[in-house]
Amino acid sequence: MSEKLYKQRYRRQRDRATRVRGIQFYLTYEQWRAWWGDDIQYRGKGANDLCMCRYNDIGPYAVWNIYKDTFGNNVRTAQLGKPRSEEIKRKMSESRLGRKDSPAQLQAKLKPCSIEGVVYPSMSAAAEPNGVTIESISNWIKSDRKPNCYSVPRVVS
Repeated sequence: MSEKLYKQRYRRQRDRATRVRGIQFYLTYEQWRAWWGDDIQYRGKGANDLCMCRYNDIGPYAVWNIYKDTFGNNVRTAQLGKPRSEEIKRKMSESRLGRKDSPAQLQAKLKPCSIEGVVYPSMSAAAEPNGVTIESISNWIKSDRKPNCYSVPRVVS
C-alpha cells in the first residue's frame, strides 16, 4: 500500500472519530503510522481484522489510550454492560446453544505460543504483554495472519 493511501486512511479515521463520533483524536499521522507498524496490513472491518480500540471504550484516541484487537472483539467489548431487551437475550441464548467451550477448547487456550520470537506458556500469558486478547492470538495462529505468531509444542518434563 502506498504512503498516499495510508495518509488517506489516517485522515478518514481521524475525521470519522472527531466529526462523526465526537471523539477526540490526538495522534499525528507519524504516531498513527508508527503505532500500526507492520500490523497495518491486517487493519480492516472484518470480524478478524485488526482495529484501533480505546480502553473501556472511553476517552480520546491517544497513544496512551489505545490498543489493537480484532474488530469482532472490539464490538463485543463495546456491548459489555449495556442493557439488553428480553428479546435480544433470548436470541443470543438460542444462538449459543451447544457452543460452550469443550475441555479441549479450554485446553487449547493453555497452549504455549510464540509471538515475535518470544515463547509464552499460554495464550493468556501472551495476551497482556502484547496488548491483545486471547481470541486475537488464537485467530492469528489459526489464520496465519500474523506471520511470527504460532503455537509451540508443549514440553513434557
